Amino acid sequence: CDRCWGSVRRMTSRTEAERLLVRDGGDDGDERHGRDVAARQGWRGRAIAALLAIGVGVLATTTWTADGGHASALGAGLSGIRDVERDSRASAMGDWQSAPRDWHIVGFASETYEDVAKLWYYRLQNLGYEYHHIVAVDDEIYAKLTRAGLRVIRAPDFTMVPGADLGSFWNFRLRYLLGELKRGQNVLLSDLDVIFAHHYDPNVLFNEVNDEEVDVFHSLGTAWPKEAHDKWGFSLCMGFAAFKATPATKALLEAAVQVCDKQGDNCDDQTIMNDLYLNYLQISWKPTEKHDQRKGVSHNSLIPITVKTLANLVPRLDVSKLVSSSAKLNPMLCYGHVHHVDGGNWAVAPIVEKVGASKVEIWKRFHDECLVSATADDAL
Repeated sequence: CDRCWGSVRRMTSRTEAERLLVRDGGDDGDERHGRDVAARQGWRGRAIAALLAIGVGVLATTTWTADGGHASALGAGLSGIRDVERDSRASAMGDWQSAPRDWHIVGFASETYEDVAKLWYYRLQNLGYEYHHIVAVDDEIYAKLTRAGLRVIRAPDFTMVPGADLGSFWNFRLRYLLGELKRGQNVLLSDLDVIFAHHYDPNVLFNEVNDEEVDVFHSLGTAWPKEAHDKWGFSLCMGFAAFKATPATKALLEAAVQVCDKQGDNCDDQTIMNDLYLNYLQISWKPTEKHDQRKGVSHNSLIPITVKTLANLVPRLDVSKLVSSSAKLNPMLCYGHVHHVDGGNWAVAPIVEKVGASKVEIWKRFHDECLVSATADDAL
């Protein structure tokens, strides 16, 4: 949390945004009306209608393996982050969920992720975001985050059981995303260990010139799943992914849910999505001019979808390959530090063990230190 580390240490904010205290539980302030997110018309819409008419159940016969995809275990987090005074409006359905917003930024948390959930939430709030919330997958985390005044909802019809296989969670996350898209809501999914550094407006960023027809944006994964990485030289990550509420995106998620249902406890949403893109949609990629991004177009006329990578906007970082620089640098050059210049990282996605305490420790390092690549430090 950029406003507090409890008794662990005194806060050392580097920007005015980092010094902002959380105000009374996250009131959304003046409501602004979102733009119309009605489905596109024309051949894309007709193609999707045809797909939905014949069904996509055939996709579920494909098998995917899940070994190595997402590490299990939701570990214990660092204690000591202070709760703020509860503002009952923060969790009220009528105040923020029903308010028209072009985009919702959504994270998911269980009780063992309480502290990193607060870090994620407060960083976004300090950057000026007003449309992020957390989906609580158990009663304990829901109660704690509600008391803290965060915008939080209880996961409908799902509870994460400690120690259970994560397949059921990936299934729920896909279903939650599909439900939001069906009601016309654009969604940016974010893992809680993603560290936002800059306030980019998703409505601007995802509708730049020549990107109006892009349906889905993905950050890059590591080498998982291997088949996609071997074919493309990269894979697509579900830990930071933006989905526009278009007919093509909804059809894609319908297919992903059906496949996930067939996989049961072995469901892995990242594996499924990459395999759909690779083998069913047969997406071909072309580089773009900005941020080392790539744009992919489906060759399956039943789901005429366009996908774009976020690449350098949200770099995937191996922390073991970073060094702490002693030079006094522009915050834009330090991974994960708040900056206010367009063109730099939007966020960073550290490669870290799927344990709450490990995620908090990584947050602390990125906050306290100026982490840069070893080659960059040598050049300073």
